[in-house]
Amino acid sequence: MHLMSFYATPYSARHRQEKSVKKTLFLCAGSFLAGGALCFGLAFAWYAPSNLKDSARAAIGGIYATMTAPQEAENMPVADALAVAATQNALLTPSVAPEVEAAPVPEPWPRTIETKVSSGDTLISILTHYGIEQVAAHRLSKDVNRTYNLRQLRPGHKMTLVLNPDATRTPDQDSYPPTILYELKINIAKLKTVIIKRTGDNTYSVHVERRQLITEPKRAKAVIVSSLYRSASEHGVSDKTISDLIKNFSYDVDFQRDIKAGDVIDVMYESKRTEDGEVIETGNVLYAKLNTKGKEYIQYRYTNELGLPAYYNERGESIVKKFLRTPVDGARISSRFGMRHHPVLGYSKMHKGVDFAAPTGTPIFSAGDGMVVHAGRAGSYGNMVVIKHNGQYSTAYAHASRIARHIRVGTRVQQGQVIAYVGTTGRSTGPHLHYEIRKNGAQVNPLNVSFAGGDNVLSGRKLTLFKQHVEHIKSQLAVMSTDSNDQSSVALAE
Repeated sequence: MHLMSFYATPYSARHRQEKSVKKTLFLCAGSFLAGGALCFGLAFAWYAPSNLKDSARAAIGGIYATMTAPQEAENMPVADALAVAATQNALLTPSVAPEVEAAPVPEPWPRTIETKVSSGDTLISILTHYGIEQVAAHRLSKDVNRTYNLRQLRPGHKMTLVLNPDATRTPDQDSYPPTILYELKINIAKLKTVIIKRTGDNTYSVHVERRQLITEPKRAKAVIVSSLYRSASEHGVSDKTISDLIKNFSYDVDFQRDIKAGDVIDVMYESKRTEDGEVIETGNVLYAKLNTKGKEYIQYRYTNELGLPAYYNERGESIVKKFLRTPVDGARISSRFGMRHHPVLGYSKMHKGVDFAAPTGTPIFSAGDGMVVHAGRAGSYGNMVVIKHNGQYSTAYAHASRIARHIRVGTRVQQGQVIAYVGTTGRSTGPHLHYEIRKNGAQVNPLNVSFAGGDNVLSGRKLTLFKQHVEHIKSQLAVMSTDSNDQSSVALAE
């Protein structure tokens, strides 16, 4: 409707309308662009250096003239008018050079590569992966194999390669640049490294470096909060040392029932480290003291004149008892010795042992040295092992899930040796160890048996030498106790 009325208008009127539209469009666009340019130009003219101020003033004058000359713009096409305004604005807009990305800086030579052996890797495949020629890799592999059996190379072994460029070969765009091996280190163990060094054209030296360990005593003291293991571990004591402590104190202490929060453990043990301070392993427990239930238990490691080490209390008595107090770790007493209501038979019956509840598969230890006199099924006892310790005592271990390998009638066993595993065979309501101590063939209460010390008691000159050793340990402890840290160490005396 509006379009028809527009074309129905006489030519002169329509011509005037077109000019009016052009003028309006030009003024709107030009004012917007030129206004911004004018503001920028004024600021630039004010702050610009003196040699640029004249140019800035001239440009501002041009913009001003354009804005104040609407009559000239009336006869200019709309597109041309917009182009002029845009050009003026562009002239006054400072140009910013496009950012050019810096070329990557090539990695300097020689290059050091650290990698690990993966499953399926060989020395040859690793060398060729990092640009070493196939023939050279085969030759080097043969040289290394004369000193170190490369079949022992395992996933996880660390390798350090030092590489130089090989200018005699053309690089392949899809692979590592051609290289020549300058040095290779293979860490095959914590203390053993295979070192290969280039000595000339296609010649290398190969040798195995073994780092020496420095052994020194270290001390840790902890108040038990929830368990001996957790408290000692939080003070830096290794799993091996904690295991040794539990084993040694098990002759006197039942760790499932006797240890309580507030008990104190104090231990001095061997720490083995490299020259740069890296602790590789821990050695023997040299001294240990446990305060529990108002009693104090102290042990010293002492090597006698024959070179045989053992643990003794301060009186020179061996800590080894005839029997372990608990033949299974981590168990609780589920049934004691005496009359009880039998859970299967449903009536009261004499229970001639102690039951230790534990998960199926928990190791069962021999309570003392002796010889196996029964290993196999035994009616309602299920799988059972019976060990004769001397002419008076024997022990029985029943309801085992299975008997340990190599345990059979006639086998000699040592105290603490694994003989079977907890189960629920025979007449049983759940996994547990039924443990009996038999004296002259009759069952006695295992919890009331006297665990008297072994036959090894020092006397005479042996006792004198042992007491000298005890004084030496005490002097080391006195030095360590001055350290504010719970962990401390001193030089190991010769």
